[in-house]
Amino acid sequence: MQNRKTIMTGKKTMLVVNFTLFILLSAPFVTLGQNEREMDPITTIRQIEHLDDQIEKSAGALEMENDYANLVEDLIDISAKPVNLNAANEDEIAIIPFLTAEQRRNLVSYLTTYGEMFSIYELQSIPGFDSVLIRNISPFITILPISNIPKLTPGNLLRFGRHTLLFRYEQSFPKSLGYLANDSVKASEPNSYYPGSPQRYYFRYSYSWFDKLSVGIAGEKDPGEQFFKGAQSKGMDFYAAYISLSNIGILKNLTIGNFRASYGQGLTLGSGLSLGSVPGFSTNVSRTQGIRPGLGMSEGSYLRGLAVTLKIKHLEISGFASYHPRDATVTLIDSLTSLAENVSTVSTTGYHRTGAEMSKRGALNELICGGNVNFTMAPTQQFGFKIGVTGVYARYSAAITPRILPYNLYGFLGKQNFNTGVDLQIRYRGSYLFGELSRSMNGGVAWLAGLSITPDSRIWLTLIYRNYQTNHQNLFSNAFGQNSMNANERGIYAAMNAAIHAKVDLSGYI
Repeated sequence: MQNRKTIMTGKKTMLVVNFTLFILLSAPFVTLGQNEREMDPITTIRQIEHLDDQIEKSAGALEMENDYANLVEDLIDISAKPVNLNAANEDEIAIIPFLTAEQRRNLVSYLTTYGEMFSIYELQSIPGFDSVLIRNISPFITILPISNIPKLTPGNLLRFGRHTLLFRYEQSFPKSLGYLANDSVKASEPNSYYPGSPQRYYFRYSYSWFDKLSVGIAGEKDPGEQFFKGAQSKGMDFYAAYISLSNIGILKNLTIGNFRASYGQGLTLGSGLSLGSVPGFSTNVSRTQGIRPGLGMSEGSYLRGLAVTLKIKHLEISGFASYHPRDATVTLIDSLTSLAENVSTVSTTGYHRTGAEMSKRGALNELICGGNVNFTMAPTQQFGFKIGVTGVYARYSAAITPRILPYNLYGFLGKQNFNTGVDLQIRYRGSYLFGELSRSMNGGVAWLAGLSITPDSRIWLTLIYRNYQTNHQNLFSNAFGQNSMNANERGIYAAMNAAIHAKVDLSGYI
């Protein structure tokens, strides 16, 4: 194995969001020269562009409230370290997006029966796999020979490590009025213009050594923010970084820095892959389970601190603690400490351009800690189950006291919250039953239950019922649903996907 370093520097002018996401998704794949894929990088880029286009068009047509930037970041994280099918266990196969429970089971069965794979096209011989599905998952998997990991030495860290470096430049035209204000307007209305440039800068570097060690750092400057001057003397407005150890004895993962955490269906805690009620995706996009390091640029939903997961046979125990400042609108300041005592809203935009936006920066400190215990067993390839319990405690340095209006009548108030939940997943032959029940500190309850069946290897059906009470309060819930928060929502979702032809996939929902 050789160490290959590839740097891709992109300077593109983005006129539409879809093209922005295309560059965002495509660039990392070109840099991963170590993966001996059987398709050229241009073909892979086109595949990712197709997936991104489907996601954005579906979400836009339904006018969904969810922020799909996190989804894009999750796809990037998975593609940066594609799953080697020849060395993957069931947990790692569960990470691969766009696979149903039945397809994951068939893949595990094939690998167990026939052993090492030599080509990605072998997947076509597995029930439920066709050219459309293989094209969708190809950026997230690789076929490499099983090899022994060399000793952990400085020389081997340099020789066998994989480096990925991405730069991105972005600008929209024409310039908005916020960049065209004259000197008199700037003096009389300082919050009516942007002191920074209209460009968006982004960089991302990651290093990985097999599945044992990974390190990453990323930074972003939003349009309108200053760069290495004024309010942004440190350059980028936002930075994310982590160092992570994995699969060392009973230590499944230890991450210091930025990370994401998700368990069950994401109702009690979910910061991973989720597409809500988007047809064609919600039924077959597996949620990233557990704790994973991340370099996401969403400044309103990240976790930063320490996270650890231990795995002892069928039992998995996780714990984490996150502490960092959040942007908020201050309504009351303590006269003695000069610190915020009350805030009306917590801002999630991440913009720090004008003086008004800068006044919100870091006004509120957030402490999040919690954990999960789950038990998994699969006595046979036909039957398996998983049950887990999750708890999340949140505390803020100031009380959140928004102005009460009809839309936020049941919203979160106060300084602290505690959410608990239990989730269950059962797999039996071609059927997959799942559900989660969650409760917030004020007594609000939310739950969902679903059934996915595969009557034929080319057809899968999904039925999901959700009931999220109006007073359910959870700022870290990210389960199946159409609202930005999993509250005040009840509905039944039915969907069907069918591979009616080798190159044609049909999906419908109600």
